[in-house]
Amino acid sequence: MPAVDLVERRDMERVEQRLDALERRMDLLLGMLESMGARSYFGIRDICRIINVSESYARKHPEVLPKYGVSDFPDGMRRWKRETVAAYLAKSMSEHVAEWGAMGARERARIRRNS
Repeated sequence: MPAVDLVERRDMERVEQRLDALERRMDLLLGMLESMGARSYFGIRDICRIINVSESYARKHPEVLPKYGVSDFPDGMRRWKRETVAAYLAKSMSEHVAEWGAMGARERARIRRNS
């Protein structure tokens, strides 16, 4: 088998694996959205249950929270609108972590002060 065919086959296998993973994630997201029902907001406890992390971890690592922990409401409690949570869940955790890592230190500090 020529080397080019082997590379193309590996690439296609990776694409198929990624598509399978995306399909599983979409099924999960659709199930979560259906379970959200008429709820208009979600607190940090709800988010932690959805993403399967402890609250203490989430409080120390804002990159795992919607909008990096900055609430949609000005009352000081960490709560997010249903639309915010849906948009947050549409991305993978590795994408959130990569975006957080790509931010400058000042921007991360500003976000932490506002969360």
